[in-house]
Amino acid sequence: GRTEVTRGEFKRYWAVAGSRAFAGKEPSCRDRESFFRSSRKRTWQSADITQDDSHPVVCVSWDEAAGYARWLSEQTGRTYRLLSNAEFDQLAREAGAGTCTSANLADAAFNKSYDTRSGASCDDGYAASSPVGKFPPTASGVFDIDGNAREWVNACANGAPAAGCREHRVRGRSWYSAPDKETAAFTDNVASDVSSNNIGFRVVRELGDRL
Repeated sequence: GRTEVTRGEFKRYWAVAGSRAFAGKEPSCRDRESFFRSSRKRTWQSADITQDDSHPVVCVSWDEAAGYARWLSEQTGRTYRLLSNAEFDQLAREAGAGTCTSANLADAAFNKSYDTRSGASCDDGYAASSPVGKFPPTASGVFDIDGNAREWVNACANGAPAAGCREHRVRGRSWYSAPDKETAAFTDNVASDVSSNNIGFRVVRELGDRL
């Protein structure tokens, strides 16, 4: 995917299959105040940040992200999945050390909205997430590998390909990552049924499907 999966794209999946599969089992969504505090009032439809359907979907668990990829595969007859850990690393190297002029990171707009000084002094115009594709792409033409939303990848906590693990990897930085903290390759391990309003995902299509 050249961009992260948007809220509008996820909405179509939810209407057809996601609600039936996950309604009643949706995770409590964390936010910037504390990753250990969550709320069932926050969902991908109402993430407690200003969003429209052009923004990356957030407040989705790894299980929901993987469910979207499976559904997309079924709908298209092609094989879609989450990025692998190595694929994200490759794109993160292309992204380099972003600033709030090249990626949607915590900045002056963030500082003003959340009454903090943790963001940079430059201003990208977005206190939280932005529409996808608003910032320059990598050399491969991929947008928002750095900033906007962190991304679930198809890997367990130890980096091995995802298969029955309880924790999965989240990669990159988001709209509330300070530009002087970490890098585009930043890694966390998060339980597969946990979500946050700074975590989204993107999908890739297997190249073999072109043959």
